[in-house]
Amino acid sequence: KQSIDSIFSINLASNATATSSSIRGEPFLPSNVLDDDISTYWAPAEGHIKAKLRLKLRWATTFNVVKLQEAIGMGQRVVRYSVKVREGRKWHEMSNGTTIGYKRLERCRMVRGKEVELVIHEARAIPLIASFALYLDLKSHPLL
Repeated sequence: KQSIDSIFSINLASNATATSSSIRGEPFLPSNVLDDDISTYWAPAEGHIKAKLRLKLRWATTFNVVKLQEAIGMGQRVVRYSVKVREGRKWHEMSNGTTIGYKRLERCRMVRGKEVELVIHEARAIPLIASFALYLDLKSHPLL
């Protein structure tokens, strides 16, 4: 429990700027994914099943855990997604999956980047993303 608490005590994306490929409207802003409140979420514009959500960090940051959450009270919608990081000038895929649901924790290789992007390739309905967070796990993946 102490290890888990230490890993998830600092969201490295908490001061990021969130942007997206589209926005459904005022209450569904991309910044909602950073507020640590599962009841607020980002939604792309009506009819946009495929979408992108990008975090721009204040400085290059090292991390190896990505937390994603859907607004599950509205149903599980994401069918296929990927997470990409911009390391220097190049984008690299860090992880990909078939569902997000209530909470998806993606462990990946240690990366250092200033921009991270969630790409929703397929969804059952308009995706509703409640959380997009970054963490550093030094217990399982030491910096070497």
